[in-house]
Amino acid sequence: MKQDDFVSISDIHVGSREDPLYQLLLKFFDHPEVINTEYIFLLGDIFDVLVGDYDEYLEEYNEFFERLNKELNRGKKIIWVEGNHDFHFFDLLKKVLTKNNLTRILYCKDKIEVHKDGLRYHLSHGDELEYKNPNYLKYRKFMRSHFAKTVINYFIDYPRAMRLKDKMQKNSRKMQSNFDETISREQFREYANFVKGRGFDRVILGHSHIKDEHEGYFNNGYFPNTKQFILDRKGNTQFIDLV
Repeated sequence: MKQDDFVSISDIHVGSREDPLYQLLLKFFDHPEVINTEYIFLLGDIFDVLVGDYDEYLEEYNEFFERLNKELNRGKKIIWVEGNHDFHFFDLLKKVLTKNNLTRILYCKDKIEVHKDGLRYHLSHGDELEYKNPNYLKYRKFMRSHFAKTVINYFIDYPRAMRLKDKMQKNSRKMQSNFDETISREQFREYANFVKGRGFDRVILGHSHIKDEHEGYFNNGYFPNTKQFILDRKGNTQFIDLV
């Protein structure tokens, strides 16, 4: 494996075990560039809605969790950054990963900084730039709170959680109906420039659903459309086709 090189992927939005995107997620780990790279960054919204630590998730996506254990056993280093569709995911990982593998996976709620090849990288899901949307920030803060975690895990059973999931998906589609790609692209580029102004050379984000490469800013976009992930090999950042 190439040490220090990494791949990153975000916004796959797997909806169920039967979703074709689920097979593409599993196929991602078999790509030659992924096999030959030490670090894997999963930058949020890997699943469309996956909140709580229900055992049913472990059965629904058992191949995925088995694959995580396999990759970690091989010496891979996996960094998981929470998205806005998959909160409190670490509680599931604690149930399914071996004790040793839990020490090999890094779970982040916000962002991570990487230094390699003389460059400074900022990687995050990207929803932190919604600072101009107070309603979203309130939702984000609540969903990440210990209170919300307790309510979801102890007071909402799995069938009710699935009904809540359907409601969240409908709300998400409703919000997308007012989506302006030009405005969103500029907002993300502006945020990337802000981050670079703090001394970073490369900024890799998700969340926008817009594939972009602009002056050191990279986003693999909405994976169901692009079917691409990001590879950084010896400081060269590029998009790779999964299929």
